[in-house]
Parts: sequence; C-alpha cells; structure tokens
Amino acid sequence: MQAKRLSIKYKRVVIDAKKYCEITDIQGYTENELPEDYFNEYPIMFMIDVTKLYLITNDKEFELETIYDVGDVLCEEHFNKLVRIMQVCGEKLHNINEMIKVRNAELKEKSKELEKVWNGEEEIVI
Repeated sequence: MQAKRLSIKYKRVVIDAKKYCEITDIQGYTENELPEDYFNEYPIMFMIDVTKLYLITNDKEFELETIYDVGDVLCEEHFNKLVRIMQVCGEKLHNINEMIKVRNAELKEKSKELEKVWNGEEEIVI
C-alpha cells in the first residue's frame, strides 16, 4: 500500500459571491485494499469507483453515508470538513499499518523460535 495514498484535487470557484470547491480528482484505496481493522471504527473512507469516494462517518455534520464524485461542488466549509475527515482516515490507516508491521514481526520471531525446537523428521510405524 505504500505507492497509493488518499488525495483530493480541487479548483476554487465562486458562485453567487460565495466560495466553493469543485472536486477535479480523487485518489484512494478500494475496500479490498484496506486492512480488516480499518473497518472497525469510524470514519471509513474508500473508493467505490475510479471517481467516487465513499464516506461512512458518525460525524453529526455529515450524513452517515456520503458519496463524493469528481465534479461535485462543495461550499468551502463543507470541503474543509471533508479534508479534515480524510486526514483522520489517513492517520487511522497509518496507525493500523504500523500495528500490522509489529504483529508480523512478532509472528516472524515466534516462528523462528518454534522452528528451532520443532524440526526434523519422524516416522510412525503401526
């Protein structure tokens, strides 16, 4: 998962003398690319299509489930909140990946220790 990352590109637009952000590109992980632990707590964010980002959150300022697509125009305040949730999701994924690295290292060490005492061949004759 090192090569990919969650990112959003946008352009600033003005509509009726108000600031908006139009999403021009979204990159992220698909559901299958994320570790199981990622889905244990909110927020959850993943790509459901090449241009569609799926967000599940318990944040009261958002719907429980929201889909963002390239071309969507969001008010500046909503866009900034979305970016904040993206940062939380990124930090959560980073922490989970670090825990997985530690867990894998521990398993590798345990396997090495076990291989020292659990080796050789035997034959059972009946």
